[in-house]
Amino acid sequence: MYKKGFTLMEMLIVVTIIGILAAIVLPRFIASSTQSKKSAHIQDRVSMNGVIEMFNFTNESYPTSMSNDGWVSILGDYTLYFPDSVPSTCNQNTGWEISGGRISMTGHDNHE
Repeated sequence: MYKKGFTLMEMLIVVTIIGILAAIVLPRFIASSTQSKKSAHIQDRVSMNGVIEMFNFTNESYPTSMSNDGWVSILGDYTLYFPDSVPSTCNQNTGWEISGGRISMTGHDNHE
């Protein structure tokens, strides 16, 4: 007579192997996701600085703040640059600040 199913020892071996594989893979996955977030953050800053320079070129002044009211000019409002509204946060949920025609983050270390 044959018994169906796995023995306790077989189950422990499988769980141990899965645990070892997870211990190898998870740190690499976390490191790569952190790096991709940093890269996206840097690209967001580059894009925002490009839009700020376009505003300066068009209006001969920089926007006064990172709000919809700060992007109003004689040629129009923020919709010329941002169809919906001026983004108030980056992809890491930190606020944008503008100073001297350059974008910076509030409460965030710069990655550049």
